[in-house]
Parts: sequence; C-alpha cells; structure tokens
Amino acid sequence: MSDPQSAIATGRLILLIVAASYPLSAALLVVLKLRGETVPWVWPVAWLVTGIAGLAISWLLSESSGALAWWALLVVLGPIMVVSTVVDWRHGYWGIVALDIAGLLAIGYGLWLARSLL
Repeated sequence: MSDPQSAIATGRLILLIVAASYPLSAALLVVLKLRGETVPWVWPVAWLVTGIAGLAISWLLSESSGALAWWALLVVLGPIMVVSTVVDWRHGYWGIVALDIAGLLAIGYGLWLARSLL
C-alpha cells in the first residue's frame, strides 16, 4: 500500500477487529467462571476495559490523531495479549495460544500499516 491514508485505514480496521474480540474474551471468561472454573474477576474486567479502550482508540486512529493514538493502541492492546499468551502457554491451552499469537501478529500488522503516524 503506497498510499499512507489507505494503509492507516486498513490498519485501523484490523485493530478494530482485534479490539472487538477483547469483550468477547471477557464474556467467555465470565461464562467459564459461572460454570465453576477458577477465573479471578480481574481478568474479564481487564479484557472488557481494554477492549472498550482499544475500540475507542482504534476508531480515532488517523493522520490527525498522530502518534499518540498509535502508542496508546500498543499500550492498551499489547500487554494483555502477551500476558494471555504466557498464561495459556503455562496451562497448555495450545489452541488458545495459537489464537493469542494470531492476535499479537494482527496487532503488530495493524500498527505496522499505521506506522506513518510515528
């Protein structure tokens, strides 16, 4: 993509999709908790809050938002996905680890497409 606006728009769409998956993860964790699994409430809340923040910031990602939105997305979406990957790896949830890694790659690719904002 040679056009920076097109690359930013594509990156924004990818990041919106990733951020939209975070509230779904929160809902899945709540369902597991209600079924008797040991899930501390901090995790569904963290996924929900970071998902909402990620959706809002992704929506604002544009040339006018500059580097601030880019860095905010890195800080909001990245760490919880990294933590999730490590936790799922330790528990041996290999299918979920694969999804976590796909999420990390999608975050990286979305941010790479929007790198002109830096």
